[in-house]
Amino acid sequence: MAISEIIRDLLADDVTLAALLIGGIYSDEQTGRSGISRVTTPAAYSDFLLSCAVVRAGDLKAGAAIRDSLSGVRQTVAIYLYDDGDNGYGTILTARDWIVGLLDRVWIDGAGYLRRVGGADDLRDPKLNNAALVRVDFEVVR
Repeated sequence: MAISEIIRDLLADDVTLAALLIGGIYSDEQTGRSGISRVTTPAAYSDFLLSCAVVRAGDLKAGAAIRDSLSGVRQTVAIYLYDDGDNGYGTILTARDWIVGLLDRVWIDGAGYLRRVGGADDLRDPKLNNAALVRVDFEVVR
């Protein structure tokens, strides 16, 4: 199972986060390169885009010290939080803070040790009708 799916499943199992992100939580594998759309993620829409998240995993990179064939690698995972542009940032900022509380400095079986390394607030996505966008970045070390 891909690391983005492991993290997506962990986030989707959280009741509070599911209540905040009523449009759903998706992985790269579900959305493809095009990302969120009415075709790839119809549950993320009613009349407008609902609050939702997409987990995207970057490429694997060698870590500082390779211990064996399964460890010593690093990978960046970005979680993109979206909401309709007219709704503002309140819901997705709360979801971001909740995600950081769930994932920062935590070991996840099948993924590795996660730690927050940054992100960006107050963004807009022009491809989604200027939807509000917040990104939170984690580094996964195995």
